[in-house]
Amino acid sequence: ADHAIFKRYRGAVLRRNWPQAYQALQSILKVQPKDEGYQKEANRLRNQILDELMKPLGQAVKEGYIKEVLRLSGEIEALPFVAFQPDAKGTVWPRAQCMRCVQLMAVARERREADNCREVLSLTSQIRDLVAQYGLKLPTELSAELANLTGWAVGEKEEHDQRAKHDSLVME
Repeated sequence: ADHAIFKRYRGAVLRRNWPQAYQALQSILKVQPKDEGYQKEANRLRNQILDELMKPLGQAVKEGYIKEVLRLSGEIEALPFVAFQPDAKGTVWPRAQCMRCVQLMAVARERREADNCREVLSLTSQIRDLVAQYGLKLPTELSAELANLTGWAVGEKEEHDQRAKHDSLVME
């Protein structure tokens, strides 16, 4: 049974399918956790996979192509290993995440115009999560808008919840 794992790994490497190779290598490391050669190869593959995503992400950030930034950021976050620490060096990842925040803020503004406080709360929460997770520093005006939208949504939700509670008591 073990040989099937090695065969899967070699096949993925020959096809230059780094994510599949990494996945197969993780299975090998479960069987041989102390093998330094496989551990080094796992590190090399992580770097290879990340590099193949970061290059186009850098280009998308440079060109301001938000859809591609969102797609690639999602792929990077879905990797089966931790790609970035909050203090990630370089400017591409933090810049990409700031672009995501700007996009989420635009959607939150639209939802605010539609008086959808629950969606605004969800979107502002996602922005705060990105800021906290990656140690982002949002521009002052964006931070102020985030606080204003959050304050509006919390107030609207409380008012809605009180109305619903009142209406249920009146119905009894």
